[in-house]
Amino acid sequence: MRLDELDIVGFADWLDKTLVPHVVPPIYQFRSNPEKLLFPPFHLAGTEVVGGTIGSQAQINRFVNEGRATRIEQPIPARPDHELWIDQEMKPRYDSFDVAEKTLRGIAKENNERARRLLLKGDLEQAEQAANVALGADDRLVDSFVIKAVIALRRGEADDAESLKQTAMVNFTAEAFDTLLEDLLNKLGPKPAAASGRRGWFSGLAAWRPTASPQLSAA
Repeated sequence: MRLDELDIVGFADWLDKTLVPHVVPPIYQFRSNPEKLLFPPFHLAGTEVVGGTIGSQAQINRFVNEGRATRIEQPIPARPDHELWIDQEMKPRYDSFDVAEKTLRGIAKENNERARRLLLKGDLEQAEQAANVALGADDRLVDSFVIKAVIALRRGEADDAESLKQTAMVNFTAEAFDTLLEDLLNKLGPKPAAASGRRGWFSGLAAWRPTASPQLSAA
């Protein structure tokens, strides 16, 4: 299906203020037949959409009611090499891949810096919120995972910290993660008893994953 025959009328996810910014998978509407929709999962190949499931307006209404999809008020003409994401004001943004990546990476870095400052001041809750924003914007930066792991350790939640490390190791080595973790823990001062009394904090399997968009089935 050609992109120039489609409009974006929603996305296959439900988000609130705690989960943005976030890249989301679009739901397309056929211009020639507005009753007909194309649901993910699919992938883009130049000017074409490959895969996906054909559905209807009744089905998107059901997905919205189930919290599995969100409508966009004004249809957006689909374009090649563009990414749909929701900004911190809960507004849809449709930018070229390069612009979207640069913007989201900037948001992630800014919030990681903010999270680190708040953490060093001892404000774990606000630090975690900032780290979550950074993680939603760009989950390829190790800083977000390290900060959240440190917060987990300060709360005595070593299993959660371990899971964060395992997830971060998709893009980073265990040694790099450990170095950053120890550096930040040292800046905070003495470790909490629940953390300092444990050896091999990260010995188990990962249980935590970044928020993932649901796959919709039009069946």
